[in-house]
Amino acid sequence: MKTTTRETSIEAYYKVKETGLLSTLRLEVFKILCEHGAMTAGEMRDYCGDKVINSGVYATRLSELLRMGVIKEVGKRPCNKTGFTAIVWDITGDMPKALPKKLTRKEKKEAVLNKIATHGNRELPTSSEEINLYKNELREIYRDIQKL
Repeated sequence: MKTTTRETSIEAYYKVKETGLLSTLRLEVFKILCEHGAMTAGEMRDYCGDKVINSGVYATRLSELLRMGVIKEVGKRPCNKTGFTAIVWDITGDMPKALPKKLTRKEKKEAVLNKIATHGNRELPTSSEEINLYKNELREIYRDIQKL
């Protein structure tokens, strides 16, 4: 008996679900792609049942699922809902990879302070090329401080 693409996708859904690595909303977005095939974020609203979820929520989950390796971009076309050109998403069939842990504010602060301490222990540059590099490093530290 020949297995259809959607049957294979549903099998992939259950395997991914078993890993427990996908949050409820990520799993919902993944399930929609498994059951209904490739589509845009805007088109997913047709399949969210009685929940009213905007396509921005789907777009965020799609980005996360992409980083986790379970979906991929398969092209671009006009969205059937918005009419705008949008990315078309589909599953990869791969198991999800855990997303890297986000640093806490305290961890970010410690990293910036470490950069400052390391940078401050260096000898001052003498050539114009070294001075420019030194300035760029200071600018990067300043940007990191602004993000805190």
